Amino acid sequence: MILAGSAAAQAVAAADDINVQLSAIAISPNGATNTGTFSVDTRQLVLLGLFPAPITFTQTGQIQKLRAVALLSDGSAYDVTAPGSFFTTYSVDATSVATVDSNGNLTAINFGTATVTASLLGITASAPVTVSMLIGNSISVSPSGFTLTNTGAQQQLRSVLALPGGINSDEVGN
Repeated sequence: MILAGSAAAQAVAAADDINVQLSAIAISPNGATNTGTFSVDTRQLVLLGLFPAPITFTQTGQIQKLRAVALLSDGSAYDVTAPGSFFTTYSVDATSVATVDSNGNLTAINFGTATVTASLLGITASAPVTVSMLIGNSISVSPSGFTLTNTGAQQQLRSVLALPGGINSDEVGN
């Protein structure tokens, strides 16, 4: 099929601020003609946003769904989180701390810091990621008082971290 641009075809374009409308006549090798109109979106990607930012995990294994939003040259904004039709890709600079899949699901792997980045058509957006231990409200050690009677004697202690929401985390040590 021969399309606009060849000697045997004709194309007419009419433009406005957002779309270019093209009307074309296509001539196939057997001489049949087809006509059609299609639109080309001329808006440009201006900015990419990544949400939430910053991202803080309080334990490993937690997952945060990311949201990528594209701002176009006409001022409109579109959610481009999902892969496929938008070609949004995700990466993390420290995969020992966190990983991200093609759907924008960020997973805490280990304690530390990282940066997650979304990319669309050469435009990027980044957010800092912190995976840290949950800070407790208080800690108690029992027994609260004891006496070691000779050199080398040992006493087992029990520590309990009171977490937000009334949850206790037990840790036993010597």
